Amino acid sequence: MYGLVVIYQLLCGQPWQPPPRRDRLSQAGGGDPSPTPRARGTMGLTREWYNLNTVGLPQKVINTIQSARASSTRSLYDCKWRVFEEWCLQEGHISFQCPVGVILSFLQDLIDKHRAFSTIKVYLAAIAACHVGFEGKTASQHPLVCGFMKGARRLLPVSRSLVPLWDLAVVLNGLKMTPI
Repeated sequence: MYGLVVIYQLLCGQPWQPPPRRDRLSQAGGGDPSPTPRARGTMGLTREWYNLNTVGLPQKVINTIQSARASSTRSLYDCKWRVFEEWCLQEGHISFQCPVGVILSFLQDLIDKHRAFSTIKVYLAAIAACHVGFEGKTASQHPLVCGFMKGARRLLPVSRSLVPLWDLAVVLNGLKMTPI
């Protein structure tokens, strides 16, 4: 389990900087030919940026893809993703490539904590944005996840008040009065 944590930190932590070169080229006064680390131009979902960058997409293309969501949505997903990352770290899993069972266990944990169905949907959307997915599909498109969410929707019905939040008599009296 310790090894998984180390691998996770290597994959998701700050970019590793190689030690200064000590070969003949650098000793002879030549420059360090190793490339400098590219500045991350993430727009809120760092893990999604890494996944898109790994595919080899240019930065401008990644920016356009990440612009598909409003900045408030990106911030919300980033926050929810960090919660999932922390949960995975505690459970000994690598968040962005964990098996579907791990995702389902996390979502079940949210149900057990009495979270609303809409909240669980936001967590799943954030996970789907940052997880590498399964066989070319996002995590939210996996058949087990789809079935789980159908069950969650039945278990966590949205409660709507059948009585309006306003007093009808007050509204009608207000409508009878002449405007000022």
